[in-house]
Amino acid sequence: ARPRAAWKLLLPLPNRNPAATTSPAMGSAAADGEKPSGHLAQPLLGQPQPQPQPPHPYYAYPAAGYGYAPAPPPPPPTLVLLPPYPIFVRLRPRRIPCIRRFSARTLPLLLALALLAGLVFLLYPSAPAARVADIRLDRFRVNPPPFPALDFNLALGLRVRNPGFLLPLRYRAVSAAVSYRGRLLGSGTARPGSGELAARGVTYASSEVWVDAGRVLDDVIELIGDIAAGSVPLEIVTEVVGAIRLFHFNIPVKGLMSCSVNVNPDTQSIISQDCY
Repeated sequence: ARPRAAWKLLLPLPNRNPAATTSPAMGSAAADGEKPSGHLAQPLLGQPQPQPQPPHPYYAYPAAGYGYAPAPPPPPPTLVLLPPYPIFVRLRPRRIPCIRRFSARTLPLLLALALLAGLVFLLYPSAPAARVADIRLDRFRVNPPPFPALDFNLALGLRVRNPGFLLPLRYRAVSAAVSYRGRLLGSGTARPGSGELAARGVTYASSEVWVDAGRVLDDVIELIGDIAAGSVPLEIVTEVVGAIRLFHFNIPVKGLMSCSVNVNPDTQSIISQDCY
């Protein structure tokens, strides 16, 4: 029974009709009670099937290719580790050697030049300055036309100053000249005419100026008008001549100061003064 069952397993079973699939020899053998022969109606291995032909190639673009690709995801955060930098060790940038050498050579020279310039500024002889400190009219007399006459005397108080910082001033002469509307009225020397004035020092000198009547006869009408108005404009030029001693040398100096003075003849005081 086992061999027959195994034989049946080897037979192909596509056709379910046993009469159609059994040959006459096998039928006769089965009828006589003998084993069937090994001839099969169909082979155990089927015939090789023909390979299907590959389809013809075709060209097309996928519909999904027309869409925009999604944006790539952002990169992950990056952590950068740097070595510690000694910021408190070097706060200034490095200097170039040539600049360092130039600074080392030039800085002492610049300091020496600055010291020399300061010394020259302190020792340079400055001209003395003078201005009118006081003015007084003496024996003032004016005769109106037809016989105009003018007679007066000016007493000036001059203030002389030495603008130097270190060197004293030895002045030899102080003089003053008085003008009225561009005409010289007179001049005179001051007392004391000589002396020594320390640095940044101040001294006072007095001078008298006699006025010649013939020099103002043409302007006597204007002078009378100024006297009636209470203001007489005068131009006073002061000259100081002296010398400054530097070591063993005497350096001559001369100072000129011009002052425009408005004088009140009634009170004999200075209303205004502008010196230059």
